[in-house]
Amino acid sequence: MKNILLLTSDMNLEYCITVTQGISNFFQNKNDVHLIIAQIKSKDDLHGNFTYQHNSLIDMITSDDIDGYIILSTTFGNFLQDLTSHIRNKNNKPILSIGVVLPFENCYTTACNTKQIYKEIVSHLIREHNCKRIGFFSAKETHSHEADERYQSYLDALKFNNLEFNPDYILDGNFTKNYSKQVIAQKYKTKDDIPFEAIICANDFTALGCIEGFSALGISIPEELKIIGFDDTSNASLAEPSISTVNQQIIQQGNKAAELIYNKLNGIEIDKYTEIDLAPIYRQSCGCIATTNKDYVYKDKNGNLINQDKNYREYIRTYYDRITDARNMYVIFDFIHSNDTLENFIDNVDNLLNYTKFKGISISLYETPITWNAGDDFYLPEEMKLVNLVERTTNTKVTYKKEPYNPKRKLIPDALDNVPGYFLLHPIYNCATNYGYFLCHFEEQKIEIFSVYLKILNQAIAQATEFSRTLDKNHRLEIEKLNLQQTNSALARQSRTDELTKILNRRGFIDYGQQLLNLSVSMDTYGCVFFADLDGLKKINDNFGHEMGDLAIQLASKALKSSFKKSDIVGRLSGDEFAVVATDMNFSQLEDTRKEIDKFCKELAKENTLPFDLSMSVGAVEYTDNSYFLKDLLIKADENLYKEKEEHHRKMNSKG
Repeated sequence: MKNILLLTSDMNLEYCITVTQGISNFFQNKNDVHLIIAQIKSKDDLHGNFTYQHNSLIDMITSDDIDGYIILSTTFGNFLQDLTSHIRNKNNKPILSIGVVLPFENCYTTACNTKQIYKEIVSHLIREHNCKRIGFFSAKETHSHEADERYQSYLDALKFNNLEFNPDYILDGNFTKNYSKQVIAQKYKTKDDIPFEAIICANDFTALGCIEGFSALGISIPEELKIIGFDDTSNASLAEPSISTVNQQIIQQGNKAAELIYNKLNGIEIDKYTEIDLAPIYRQSCGCIATTNKDYVYKDKNGNLINQDKNYREYIRTYYDRITDARNMYVIFDFIHSNDTLENFIDNVDNLLNYTKFKGISISLYETPITWNAGDDFYLPEEMKLVNLVERTTNTKVTYKKEPYNPKRKLIPDALDNVPGYFLLHPIYNCATNYGYFLCHFEEQKIEIFSVYLKILNQAIAQATEFSRTLDKNHRLEIEKLNLQQTNSALARQSRTDELTKILNRRGFIDYGQQLLNLSVSMDTYGCVFFADLDGLKKINDNFGHEMGDLAIQLASKALKSSFKKSDIVGRLSGDEFAVVATDMNFSQLEDTRKEIDKFCKELAKENTLPFDLSMSVGAVEYTDNSYFLKDLLIKADENLYKEKEEHHRKMNSKG
């Protein structure tokens, strides 16, 4: 079985969807291929919500069981060099690059003959429409190889057709419609400002922006301005006027790339560079088809009229298919809402496959989720576990496989070794937290809808995993707290107990208090450290004797213990000083806690008929994962206690 990895930066782009269909068409009847499709992003990618998480796959794509690569190189922009260098640093497996020549050994390229098609387009504008002032709307702002190539091909086409270059005929954009409209609005105020009679656009979206932008200036298209795009997207045929453009033969590009890498892996030598001829599509925006013609037709390079009605009917059928997909997604969301834990999700994943049209799914998780931020390197663990695999073609089901495996060595689970087909690779993440990855074996070549399913599944698996971890964490925390309660009871018989109050002495409090802090922070739960002082102990000793002072200390310790949970740690630090480590508490509860302590002090004073008021001053500080060293926290709490004592003395003096 040959494992071929198809890498793209965005599975939702029409170009990526179409070229992937061409690739999968070739492998459709090949029973010795795993085609794995993965969306890879730069670790610095900020174009979507946490899309940099796709960079977590960077070490998986160089797994030992990968045999070769197809890379949609033009989609990666500046990240292409880092991506391909990373692959080459790990292995020398053959790479088939679509669109860009890569400077490595064992790399092969298929590319469009852009220079030739631009020569034909410029010749067409001169010959058929008598245009001599021909402008160009670039995509220079993207700094991409594709943008540079198309701009250079335009310059070569001018030279080939004996036209002089005029910098006033150049507009710079970024492949998008709205940006193109903004550029036009900023540069031209009236129709008389426009110096050219035809403009070639870097892509169809730029051409759409030109139609809207120039029309807003009162220019009639194509009568006063001819516009030609590039890519032949579905928008080009549906626009009004329909857009003259260039068909990149994208399906053929994908099919040829797949054929070449397959031959290479079968020991057949292939050319280093294969060029694909492009086809011009002349419609209404350049004047070849009348704007009154409502049929879906165009002219080819020889002037033959081509009817697209059959293709349009296919488009309508595809539309209704998408309606069905939308209904399926509704059912999928319903499924997700009713399966909140990972265990429930796995138990019912068979039902989910009925609506996603996936043949199978495998889910692999790291032992511990990894939190990382955009711009950081992702360090792939050497161990992860397969928690679920369902494969309908072989009636295979694996749940919670105990033996871990190394994703750097093997990407495809053992159970799929002899299962050919197409697989989508996707990280499992929620915001900045990465849990692992999943593979989906898909049935039909509808990449655009499957990429949406992947997004939904990712969120579902991530949320179910996190919810299960939270439940497990809370369960473990309760067990640990119970253990601490038992430990607290046992401590009464140990040297870390204060003899007078029978609570922890300073040494015991520091040791066990720090343990509770460490445990709480590891469980992502936080709380407060309290420093308490018995008010007026010296006066009690002086006026009523030390026995009464000892009783006051004992009752103060009881008041503190009664005011906190049994699992919290209470200790006596010195003569009249006490401290508490309290989990699951925040600073806003401090005043209520003071009132609780004061209530118990008054009750105990009354029960024991004390001849003086029993009260305590309390200072507190919150602990977090950045600050949970107990001795430091006690210092801060003591500082807050000092402020409390000053306030108490002020009130006492005012009464006197």
